[in-house]
Amino acid sequence: MARVEHPNVVTIYDAGSLNAKQPYIVMEYLRGDSLGDLLHLRGPIHIKSALEIVSQCCNGLEAAHKAGVIHRDIKPDNVVILDRNEHRDWVKLVDFGIARLVDATEKVTADGIAVGTLDYMAPEQLEGHQADERSDLYSLSVLLFESLTGKMPYEAINTRALIVKQLTERPRLPSQVRRDLQGSGIDTLIEKGMSRNPQERFQSAREFAEAANHLLGKLTV
Repeated sequence: MARVEHPNVVTIYDAGSLNAKQPYIVMEYLRGDSLGDLLHLRGPIHIKSALEIVSQCCNGLEAAHKAGVIHRDIKPDNVVILDRNEHRDWVKLVDFGIARLVDATEKVTADGIAVGTLDYMAPEQLEGHQADERSDLYSLSVLLFESLTGKMPYEAINTRALIVKQLTERPRLPSQVRRDLQGSGIDTLIEKGMSRNPQERFQSAREFAEAANHLLGKLTV
């Protein structure tokens, strides 16, 4: 985390250990609520707010990816929404606890073990393959879907059935849950971001941000 310096990523000031036994991290104090808490309390949010949040997440992820850091656990609980005087709904990405360095020689887990939160995990993560920048963008697309609908793109009766759906089926689209989103262009954005084939997704956080901002600029309400 200390590698990443960006306004949309929580700042790390110091790290070390007490008496060579207790590791600690000193980070900035964030006064705000997680996006997960806000969705739980208020329900789905307006498309403009959702796109603005995702755009800022992309900015933070771009900085992380350039620093060689893959988050691997993008979800609403790991996005903190601050209320700054000069910019409402300012986003901070937090909890890089299972992040991986692109140039790391050791893996956090053994081969074949999926790491992350199931509902947001890209297919390659579910199959135990190494996550990359596009895996974070897949998770961010799921976050966008949930922010708009209050639901998940895949739902199933148990974990096994959910994984099968994620690996074999196309996700449902936001407009299938919220009719007012029809014709907004959001379906295309999420469908691309959640492609099972990483080569067919956005290839960088910058590309995702540009697509989100372009769609944002076209909205009239």
